[in-house]
Amino acid sequence: MSTSNKASGVVFVLGVAHCGSTLLGRMLDTHARMLCVGEMARIDRCLEQSLPCRCGEPLALCPIWSRFLPVIQAEGTNFRRFSYPLYSRIRELSGKDVIVDISKTRIYRMTRRWSDNGEKYIFLIRDPRGVLAAAVRSGKDLEKSLRKTKKWTSRLHRFAEKKGKRTLRVYYEDLAARPEAELRRICGFLGIDFAPEMLRPSDKVHHFISGSTSDYLQGSNEIRVDERWRAALAAEQIRRIEQMMRGVDLFSSRYLAPDL
Repeated sequence: MSTSNKASGVVFVLGVAHCGSTLLGRMLDTHARMLCVGEMARIDRCLEQSLPCRCGEPLALCPIWSRFLPVIQAEGTNFRRFSYPLYSRIRELSGKDVIVDISKTRIYRMTRRWSDNGEKYIFLIRDPRGVLAAAVRSGKDLEKSLRKTKKWTSRLHRFAEKKGKRTLRVYYEDLAARPEAELRRICGFLGIDFAPEMLRPSDKVHHFISGSTSDYLQGSNEIRVDERWRAALAAEQIRRIEQMMRGVDLFSSRYLAPDL
């Protein structure tokens, strides 16, 4: 049954760094009725550092962002000032039915005091061992990243619970292992029909602000779970992560063996 008459206009992806949001964003962006803008809430940093769109063009020359920048700059590039009407305006300029921002923790800081405008949230969760292995690969300190991951996961979980039916919980491992089934579930939540092209995210040039630069399956339409943490983390690092995360229900119920 078609769901075209009730599509969600503005969608935000919540999660911690390295949770798989870029993969999800690329999949959603491939749908003809959706535009994923990447991490639009980080546009201030991109402009300050002259970082290009993921298409390779400077933002001012990108065929997508050259249309959006004047609207954003008129409101101010500090993400805390972004409003639902701003996202609605970007969506209208794009000609799409749905706009998706994958800014994760900045979404929480931006929207937690908004009134209910009908926006929806996807809370993307990943095995903390995979999250922390990616953090270590990028040069970050394990202990600092571990504390940050625990803090933000708990905070986002409370936020998602507060939003109730406007939030959908998605596990990265399910998305990567059974992409069509999970994408159909996500599309149902967003009020649009599943499109097979969503399974081929590398077929399209994506105009993302920020986002992951991981080379895992880069340029490939192969989708599979990234479990490089099993070889990348030392046994003591894995034990430390499991010890720290055992008190977080989202993780312990899904990923961690019972503490005997």
